[in-house]
Amino acid sequence: MDTLVAAIRDQNAWRLGTSLDEDAATTLIAVASEDPNCWDDIAACWPRYRTPPVPEFADGLAIESVDYATARAALDQHHSWVVIDLIKKRIATGRDVEPIGRDQSFAMVVDEDGKQHCPLSVHLSPWWEIHEQTDASAIDRDRENPLAIPRADRQVLFGQPMIEDLATRMLDVV
Repeated sequence: MDTLVAAIRDQNAWRLGTSLDEDAATTLIAVASEDPNCWDDIAACWPRYRTPPVPEFADGLAIESVDYATARAALDQHHSWVVIDLIKKRIATGRDVEPIGRDQSFAMVVDEDGKQHCPLSVHLSPWWEIHEQTDASAIDRDRENPLAIPRADRQVLFGQPMIEDLATRMLDVV
């Protein structure tokens, strides 16, 4: 199985794995479907996406905290890499990485008979940018579009306004 370089950027640091297998990298991308904001969010969501080929916990990956210069140098030395930028909400992949896409499903295990098992779904939010099969300089560029994450009014969905509306409707029925 091929290995690749994976770099994850959050508010606190860059995290770098210089020899992750494709399954672990694909799982990291799938976890981005949860729209994580930091490494702790990735670690918390990892069990939902974990399949037998990858470690049980994200902390089991061979990833260490590094500075930007170290991460960038590692990317420059390879064509097989993945960058997950949790700040700018974007994913970039190197030229030798197969395209993942925004909405895909992968079979993480294929048995001797060719039957596929352990599906892994990637469903990235619309505000995530994807730059596939690109050069490492892509991570230095600004987003193509401003980051615009819609905000749901949770008070309407779950708060006092919802309770009042339900109460009014019940009284109307009676």
